Amino acid sequence: MSPDKQHNPAIIEEGRLAVFKHWTRRVTLASIFGNALFGIWAVAGPLDTLGAAALATSLLLTAAGVTSVACAAAIPERRIGWLVPLIGMIASVLGFTLLIGAVWNDFDIDILWRLGSSLVAVAVAIGYASLLSDVQLSGRYRRLLQSAYFLLAALAAFLIAFLMGWKPGQGWRLFGILAVLLGSTTIASPVVERLRPEAGAAPEIGHCPYCGGTARSRGDKGRCTDCHRRFRVTET
Repeated sequence: MSPDKQHNPAIIEEGRLAVFKHWTRRVTLASIFGNALFGIWAVAGPLDTLGAAALATSLLLTAAGVTSVACAAAIPERRIGWLVPLIGMIASVLGFTLLIGAVWNDFDIDILWRLGSSLVAVAVAIGYASLLSDVQLSGRYRRLLQSAYFLLAALAAFLIAFLMGWKPGQGWRLFGILAVLLGSTTIASPVVERLRPEAGAAPEIGHCPYCGGTARSRGDKGRCTDCHRRFRVTET
């Protein structure tokens, strides 16, 4: 590693992120196309009980891969730490595995689909939070992300309680209100990121730290117009 890279945390961080994204793309594409072939085999054959179970398995495997990748998106930059995304990935694998087991048992074993669905709810909430954490907010605007995380936790807890047998009755109205608030917060966060004041932002740079070409930066994010690589601008 060159001396510049040894003393530039932005380059080190982006290098790790590039390696992570490289292998994530490969694993995700292999999973998607492998499951697609599995699904084609299920559809091409007689769509009986076995074929329907095979097709559901293919869809659940794809969903497990997508959810796991979403949870892992925050790991390279430690945006919400590393433990929470890891829990989401484990919950995704275990949850969808249990749902696949429930499919092949015709949902006769309640604990399989109830526990599996609960774990999937946890994984989806963490994946949602991981993707949303990429929004860079500062000061009082960070309350938007904190509110979104709280709403996600509340919605996941509501679903888990329902899946475990709780009868909410009119409580679904509260669920709908929380979901609407989460949607509004999700839309507002990137809008505020784009329109926030630039005071106190990291200094702008004009050259790419990788190839030396022309680069454009906005706040603490940058992108090279020549090699198209992304990087973060940090103050030294």
